Amino acid sequence: MNIFKSTIASVTVVSLALSMATGTLSSSIPEDIINNTAIVAEAAEVNTFSPSLAPQCCTLVLVANASATAGNSRYINQWGLKDRQLKNASCFESALANTLYYASNGAVKIPVSDIRYICDHSGAWTANEGTWRDPMIKYLDNKGYDDKYRFKFVDKGTYTNVKDKDLKSFLSSGRENVCIAHVPGHFIALVDYNAKTNKYLVIESVVYTGKNGRNLPAYGWVEAEKLNKGKSKVDWISKIRYNKKNPTKEKSSDKGTVKTSYFKAVTVKNKSIVDALKKIGADSSYAYREKVYNANGLKKTLGVFRGDAKQNAKLYSLISCGKLIKP
Repeated sequence: MNIFKSTIASVTVVSLALSMATGTLSSSIPEDIINNTAIVAEAAEVNTFSPSLAPQCCTLVLVANASATAGNSRYINQWGLKDRQLKNASCFESALANTLYYASNGAVKIPVSDIRYICDHSGAWTANEGTWRDPMIKYLDNKGYDDKYRFKFVDKGTYTNVKDKDLKSFLSSGRENVCIAHVPGHFIALVDYNAKTNKYLVIESVVYTGKNGRNLPAYGWVEAEKLNKGKSKVDWISKIRYNKKNPTKEKSSDKGTVKTSYFKAVTVKNKSIVDALKKIGADSSYAYREKVYNANGLKKTLGVFRGDAKQNAKLYSLISCGKLIKP
C-alpha cells in the first residue's frame, strides 16, 4: 500500500460559532469515555478534496450555527472533547477507539490521554491536517499499542468499497472483527454487516448533517448504497481483530516451545515502575525488578541493573504498553 506523501490543498477555514450542549457522563461510564453528543447543523461551505489527496481528518468539516442532541454515550464523540485540536482532527484515533470498544463489548477503553499522546508522538498527525493513516498504523504496531489494547491490524489498509465480499464476510464472522473506513476527508468505524438488509453498523465520531454533510448516525445501521456514494462513500478500509486473551509470544528452547507471558498493561501518573507494579499487585522490590530487567534483555543495552532512572523509565515504558515480559 502506498504511503501518502502528498500535501492537501489549502482549507478555507470557517469560523466556528458552536452552541454546544453536551450531556453529562453516566456514573456507569468511565471518565475516559466521552459523552457522545451528536452535532446537528446546516454545514457551512468548505473545500472538497479527492480521497487520493486527503487521508486526513475532520478539519475539513467545520460547521457554523451548530446545536447539539444526545447521542450514544458509550463511544467517543469528537465534538464533546475539551481538547480543541483533538475535537477538530482525531477521527482516525477516535474511530480506532470506537471499534475496539465495540469489539471488546466495552472491555477496551482507550483514554483520551492516550489519544493525545499518540497524536503528539506518532509523527503521523498534525492539528491542521489530521492523521496520515499509513505511518500511524506503523507507529501503533511498533510502539506496542496493538498489544496494550489487544488488537491486530489484519491488513494495513485496502482500497475497496462496501460491495467488497471479503469485507462483508469479515464483519459478519464475529463481533471481534471490525474496520476503520475512510470516506472523503474523514474516518469512521464499520463494526458489523447484516446480509439480509445489506446494511452496515456505523459508529461516527463527528455527526455532520445537512445538504453538505455525510448524514451518518452517531451509532446505527446504514444502507450499503449510502456508503457507496457522495460524502459518505467508503474508498478504503483497514481490518482490525480484537483479541480477548492477553498477548503472548512463543519462543523455542531446548525444552520445546515456551510461551512468553507479559504483565498486564498499566499506567500511573508519575510513570514509576514501582508504583505500576504495585497497582497490578506484583512484587515491586529491587530484587524482583532486577529479575524483570534481565528477563527483558535490557542488560545488553543499559548495562547491569542498578535501578537508576533510565533503567526504571525503560521498564515503565514497556509495562505501559503491555510489552514487559514476566521473569
